[in-house]
Amino acid sequence: MYYIGIDGGGTKTRGLLGTKEGRILSDVTLGPSNHQLTGINKTFDVLSEMIMLLLLRASVNREDLSYLYLGLSGADLESDFQQLNDCVKRIVPDIPFLVENDTWPILRSGLKKPYGVVSIYGTGANAAVIDLDGKKFILKSLGYPLGGFGGGHEIALEALQFAFRAEEGTYKPSRLTKELPELMNVDNMDALLEKLYPENRIPHEQYTKIPPLVFKLAECGDEVCIEILEQFGKVQGQMVSSVIKKANLESPIPIVLGGSIHEVKDNHFSKAFMLELSKLQSSFDIIHPSYPPVAGAFLMALDQAGTVDNHVYANLENYFNEC
Repeated sequence: MYYIGIDGGGTKTRGLLGTKEGRILSDVTLGPSNHQLTGINKTFDVLSEMIMLLLLRASVNREDLSYLYLGLSGADLESDFQQLNDCVKRIVPDIPFLVENDTWPILRSGLKKPYGVVSIYGTGANAAVIDLDGKKFILKSLGYPLGGFGGGHEIALEALQFAFRAEEGTYKPSRLTKELPELMNVDNMDALLEKLYPENRIPHEQYTKIPPLVFKLAECGDEVCIEILEQFGKVQGQMVSSVIKKANLESPIPIVLGGSIHEVKDNHFSKAFMLELSKLQSSFDIIHPSYPPVAGAFLMALDQAGTVDNHVYANLENYFNEC
């Protein structure tokens, strides 16, 4: 029998089909599947094509599928799950499946035990936990007005905020006033203003270049950039601490770090993050996943069969080392 794990996001969707021993037979990447961004019809098209291609490339019949796991961004509220579950039922009405938020595959990609914590810090930010009893808790992370805070996009906005304040003299000077215009391919802050007002004409891919600049300037001693990173690191530490407090966990507590911001090690953000966690007076096992999130989705599918052992992990490690 065969298993499928799918990791669906706002940029791309990747799926794996393999055996219960962890041998990967097909690996497919398609476009975005976040229904909040593209609409549920586009999500249906992407997931339908994904499953068809996985089966076709593995030469597997649909009736031989045992389980399908989907970790999808945008799977947040009950209304989201209703739409997504209906969507998947239309594609595979006869196959057992589970739709969850894409946070959980990231957690699973770093764990070999069935419990732990995940801190996600990429474009957005989130935190979640599975405790010793298998209970799950995840933050809503639905944006700043609804209690969410952080992520690369908000770091970029904060950098713009303080660059303009520095330029007008309402806050400390910062090299952001020189470096941000250069990064955005304009001559000065006035020209950058024209790209932002009255209409924001900075594309998303340019925003993604701002957080690395903030990290670089912070390491060079820029006080404003240091303050930005310390504030965001502190709040993410508070978010992760909050989910830990809701769970029944034993020290050392495994914490899986996912997302591009967490990949930057030993910096002002990570130090503030760990300082906040240290207030819990617990010990932690910090884990940077060796597998991509789609491997976590595949493992979540295999968990349903109860067959995940060291042999499975060895097969996955061999597969991703060869990719």
